Amino acid sequence: MEDYLKISGMCLCAAVLSAALDKRDRTLSMALGLLSCVLVLMAVVRRMRPAAVFLEELAELSGLGGEYLLPLTKAVGVGLVTQVACAVCEDGGHTVLAKSAEISGVCAAIALTLPLLRASLELIRQMMGG
Repeated sequence: MEDYLKISGMCLCAAVLSAALDKRDRTLSMALGLLSCVLVLMAVVRRMRPAAVFLEELAELSGLGGEYLLPLTKAVGVGLVTQVACAVCEDGGHTVLAKSAEISGVCAAIALTLPLLRASLELIRQMMGG
């Protein structure tokens, strides 16, 4: 919990500094924002390791294996990266790019979960005797 408070504090500091820089040098302000995003994402990914270990244990205990949970995990990752990309694009005034990134993220999530949807359909067919 303490780490997330530090991350939130860093985000606030970066936002204030970026806003101050924005009046003088928009490019430098955007670079600071992007660098801050990368640092935050790196910190968050490190803190998500216990969740990944739990999902691995869940896959083992359930007997489902990684082929069912991996697509969901990847889709969540795509969603998070897409949200950050959209926010950065919108902050830079590129609304069309933000929407394009959003559409791309949705398509990637659908593509990643197709094997899971196929397996679910096959399971339903087997349960129905077909």
